[in-house]
This record gives sequence, structure tokens and C-alpha cells, in this order.
Amino acid sequence: MAFPIGKIFQLFCIFLLALSCEAKKRPPLEIEPEFRVDEVSEQNALKFELDKCAFYCFFVPLKDNVQIDLHFYKNISCSDIVYGFAEVNDNGLKLPTKLDLIPHSYYGNFKLITSLQLISTSPRVLLGMKMASNVHFLDLKRPELAQNVTRRMVFFTQRYGFSGIFLKFDSDVLLTPGFEQFVELLGDEIKKEKKRSGMRKLRLILSISSNWVKYVYRRMPKFDAYFDAFYLWADEISSNSEFPIPSVAVPVDPLHNSELVPLKDSLARNAEHLAGSGVPRKKIIIGLSTWARSYFIRKNEESKMPEVESLVYSNEDSGQNDGTLGYHEVCHLLYSKNKHQQLHYDNRSETTSLIIEDQWYSFNEPEHVAFIHKLDWISNHEFGGIGLFSIQGDDPLNNCTRGLLPLHRTVGDRFKCRRGTKRGNLEQLGECTRLCFLDLEESRNSFEFEQLQPGWCSHMVIGQASVNPYVYSGPSKGMNLALKLYNDWERERKPFLYVSKLIEFEIRINRNEYEIVKTWKK
Repeated sequence: MAFPIGKIFQLFCIFLLALSCEAKKRPPLEIEPEFRVDEVSEQNALKFELDKCAFYCFFVPLKDNVQIDLHFYKNISCSDIVYGFAEVNDNGLKLPTKLDLIPHSYYGNFKLITSLQLISTSPRVLLGMKMASNVHFLDLKRPELAQNVTRRMVFFTQRYGFSGIFLKFDSDVLLTPGFEQFVELLGDEIKKEKKRSGMRKLRLILSISSNWVKYVYRRMPKFDAYFDAFYLWADEISSNSEFPIPSVAVPVDPLHNSELVPLKDSLARNAEHLAGSGVPRKKIIIGLSTWARSYFIRKNEESKMPEVESLVYSNEDSGQNDGTLGYHEVCHLLYSKNKHQQLHYDNRSETTSLIIEDQWYSFNEPEHVAFIHKLDWISNHEFGGIGLFSIQGDDPLNNCTRGLLPLHRTVGDRFKCRRGTKRGNLEQLGECTRLCFLDLEESRNSFEFEQLQPGWCSHMVIGQASVNPYVYSGPSKGMNLALKLYNDWERERKPFLYVSKLIEFEIRINRNEYEIVKTWKK
């Protein structure tokens, strides 16, 4: 039986009205392809392109029942953004928030966060994953369970538009044979997914706690073929109980050890340890923190390190219960009249701390020399990049009145990529050797390496270092300056570097009870 034309037209109008109502309900996407970050951030982001080096940022919602706010996107220059953390269990994934996937809706948090890949700087967005408690997929006797878990992880990551997986498993798990089996299965599954989909291969990043490097470093070269980067995470602190209350107050992100920092907490030592194990430097990312450590301390005249009595809890509804405060919660402490006397700078560990009565705080201060020195050290030692955890711990709402995300902005402005610089031009090895000598000890002046044309020097000889068994030996001030200038020199190909040594030795001759001393220099 045919429908009357009037009835058909009426149904068509109802259908159009329904579509119109549904369209009104949809919130507009906060990120559109033509949207651009601000000019400064876009310029800073250029240094992180083409895998010259990386800048990892983290977006970790503090509540699990709200839609995420991406207003900050114009102020970031990150190469990679980690969203997390999803919890991996034997049956699947527990998502970071309840609004990541909204039934019958196009605008869940997953869609919003992955849309950041459409902005003008094109950062990769990775899904952060941590391991649930009491899981069995790392059991060597249950490879089929591990296979199912890795298959779900890869499918889920690809299905919802992420560019890779950032693994943050417990440090002790990295030592288990089951983890090695799990990594092999996960790597194979990523390769299979690339072949099936024909799309770009998912990236895989492994997080390592800094003070666990000494235990796990021997295993890391085995994983080099599976992981695109190893993220060194300085987030674990020594505790004498099951609660997150440390025995002593250790400053945030210590670069070196000092009277206030144990050697095991030194970022530099642990990073070099990892690099010495065979992991390529270009794959090591050094992670720093935007969060402050805050404790009530007890006075102890015998101890140089403050002893912790209890935690300082956040006054905000951020849910932090481990003595960590966001930078936006502590920046106002520096606005007091005596801020210069209060802020303690330990120039050995490159850390800053603050004591106000019985409360102790430590945090990274943007533009402070301690923070800048950390950025310079990471850059000068040619690691693969830097990370900053997290956007929520910075100042995303400009409460400190220093602009949005001042710590992230400082990294974008001040960090320099060193990757891609190579010493020596192998293509010129068939040509004649061209030695160039530089000795700043005699000239007492600086030198501009930029003046050297690429073909002038095949080898650069810097002098002088003294070697004398009777006195202090080592680089002179002039040599240290020359080495710094050479390392700061940005060029795709540099001459091979050699160091000239001044060797002093003495011969003592006893002749008729008179001692004759002759000194040679070579």
C-alpha cells in the first residue's frame, strides 16, 4: 500500500526537526584543524619537529567525572602529549575518566584530547597506561592471557586515534621474566596492527623510575628494539612506612647529589647509568616535575636534611593526598617581602626549597637558575629530550599572574635540542687531514666557532690539560671555556674533537750528595 505524499512530507519534516535538535545538543569541538597556537609556542615547537628531540607533556585529569578543558592548547610547544592513565587488567582497560567514551555521543574526552593532533604544531597524543593490582597477564605460564591483553591494548589505542602507548608500570615489575614476555608480545602486536591497518606504526614508550635504574639497567638494552623512548621518571622517594611519607625531605628533581640529596636520587647519575648500559642517548627522555613536595618538618640540629613529620595537604579539591601541591598553589609563597631570604638554592643539586615556620616546600621555579641549569645539562649531554609532569601541576589558569603554564613556557623557550649534531664528517675522511688548534688559556678571550667554514677543519685540537702526578691535574680554565663553546656550537657536522695534554715529569739524580732536579714538559 502506497503512503500519501502528504504523510511522507510530514515524516520528512519530523526527521529534519530531529536532526536539528540533535545538532543543537552537540557542543562544538574545541579544536579545529585551522586553529593555531600562539606565535611564540609555534616557533618553539619547531625545534621539536622531525624527531630532533622531544618535549613530553602530560594531561592527567584530577577528577574522573568532568569533561576536560583544552583552553591551554595555544600555549604549548610539546612534541608528545600523554593522556592518562588507563589501568590495564586481565579483562581490558579501566579508562582514566568516566567521560572518555560517552555512549551515543561524538564528544567524549578521548575525542577531545586526540583532536590536539590537529593543531598547527601537530603533537602526538599517547595513551598512558599503568598496571592494575593483582593481575595475572605477566605470569609466564599464561602467555595466552598476555596475548589477549596486548591485543586489546593495541586495538584500543588505534581505534580511538592515539599515536602510541606510554607504559608506566611499577618499577619492580620490570625485573620479572613475565614483563619481558609481555613486551615481546606487545611489540609483535603493534607490528601486526600496522600491517593490518596500513597506518603509521604506534609508538611505544617505557617509563622508568630514576632511582630504580641501578636495578633494571642491565635489562633495558634487551628492550631497545621494542621501545621508541625510555622516560626517566624522578617521582619515587624513600619511605619508612607503607604510607607515602618519606623519612627525610628530598628536594624536587635534584640534578646532582649534595648534602641535601642522596646519590641515589641524582638525576644526572641515573641518566648516565642508563646511557652507560647501552641504551642510546637519543632514546632517553629526562622527566621533570611541575608539582611541589610539601611537608611539616621537625627540627633536628644533628641532621642537615629536614626530617618529615607529616604531609601538607592541598587546600583545593584536587584529590592530592601525598604531600604534592601544584605550582599554582605555592607560587604565592614567593610574593612575601622576604622571599629572597626564604628561597634556598642548593647550587650543587640545582634545587630550590622554602621553609616557612614548620612547613617545607620544594618546587621548580620558572626562570630560576636552578631550573635553567637542569634544562642546559639535559641539552648539553645530548639526551633525546625532556618531559614535564603535568599540565595540571603547572598554572593552567594563570593564578600566579605570570602567564599560562609558566613552567611549560620556560621549557619551550629555553630548552635546546642537541640531537642531530655529529662530530666529524665521514665523507671527508678520504681528503687530507686539516688540524685546527685553539688554546684559550693564552688568548684569555672567547672564540666564535660560527666563523669556521665547514671545510676548514677536519679535526679541532683544544688545549691544554695538564697531567702531573704530584699536583692537581685536569682541564684548565681556558680548556673548560673552549669545551663549553664547542658544545654550544650548533652545526650539523662538527670537526672531530681532540684534547691537547701538557705532561710534566721530573728525574731526580743524586750525585755527591747533591740533588739535581730536571723537569721536562711535553
